[in-house]
Amino acid sequence: MAEPPVLDSNQAFKRARNRGLILDTLRQGDVSRLGLHKQTGIRLSTVGDLVDEMLQAQLLVERGTAPKIDGERGRPESLLTLNLEGPFAIGVYLDREVLRAGLVNLSGTPLKTREAKLPPNVSAPKLLDIVVNETKALLLQGAPEGPCLGMGVNLPGILAPEEGHAARRGARDR
Repeated sequence: MAEPPVLDSNQAFKRARNRGLILDTLRQGDVSRLGLHKQTGIRLSTVGDLVDEMLQAQLLVERGTAPKIDGERGRPESLLTLNLEGPFAIGVYLDREVLRAGLVNLSGTPLKTREAKLPPNVSAPKLLDIVVNETKALLLQGAPEGPCLGMGVNLPGILAPEEGHAARRGARDR
């Protein structure tokens, strides 16, 4: 197999943005390559290249064919859909008193969730330990077959990294 071309940062950004447009379009329903081109405005050859990459990475699957329009000739187009059985992501939400963690598929549908109470005034190192342990426990509940594409952590409020915690505002947060 040939090595992929080296991309400058602008090309890499455009490819990532176009992959995101394709994923967002497919979250609305199954679409053919031509349909992706028409709905996103991405050049048809670029759609083909990106779809091939995404099929190989198991982000997408081909499912059925698009209905033919009267008078249309040639082979029916394959419909593409998100692979909801493969790749997944992990999300962690940290609040003052609770940690919520979940595994989601490419459509954003929760597959597994977990919740844990947090001790009061937990230190940053201890909180990190809790996040790691709860994430491991979540994965042990049964992760999908595909790879984990990433993990996001949401900590509401203003962060004060130099102090090692989230800065709280207002009387309610004191």
